[in-house]
Amino acid sequence: MPTLTLKCLVIYLVLSGTAQAEVILRADREIAIQGGFGLISPTEFEGYSRWVLSLESDEGLIETVDASFTGPLSQSNPAGNSSIFPFVFYSGFFGAEELGINADSHFLPESNLSLVSSVASNSALLSESNTNLSGNLVELGPLNDNGSLKIAQLVIPDGEIVNYNLLVNTASGPTNLTGFVGVPEPSTAVLCITMTIFASGYLRRR
Repeated sequence: MPTLTLKCLVIYLVLSGTAQAEVILRADREIAIQGGFGLISPTEFEGYSRWVLSLESDEGLIETVDASFTGPLSQSNPAGNSSIFPFVFYSGFFGAEELGINADSHFLPESNLSLVSSVASNSALLSESNTNLSGNLVELGPLNDNGSLKIAQLVIPDGEIVNYNLLVNTASGPTNLTGFVGVPEPSTAVLCITMTIFASGYLRRR
């Protein structure tokens, strides 16, 4: 069942993006890691999965994204500092893994930190909690890699999903993407399959 559910999720994400034509959202599932300390090595964050979300555009650079993710999210705030962006984890004495960067939900993972700092300084309506990550991100053009942009890392409890609502602006105009990320419980997976079948039929009719 978990394998079927994961395939269902990937299909749903691709179909929901394809319906918009110019921009899609890709979700890659990776291992979540919780930090160690000193001689204690970091370990797998059991019960959670880390999802790296990328936007891919064939209509020019992704310039701005008004993003909202709602659902259960793991947050790691080193020394009480908000970690909406990853550079927070590199500003102190300890290493990034020791501060739990791979167990934290935040925008723009694995990006150029100086460029991320510029985005953070000019973006608006930024917020995060254990149930929310949102913000209106601007000046994203320099972070694009051939029309691809890693937009967020979400660390989600196993069996749970996080809903997303993204308004993506490229040179060709705005695109709205909605859906969910995560591997749902079996009862939710039935709904996922139904939505996938519906989306498939809708695209064929188009």
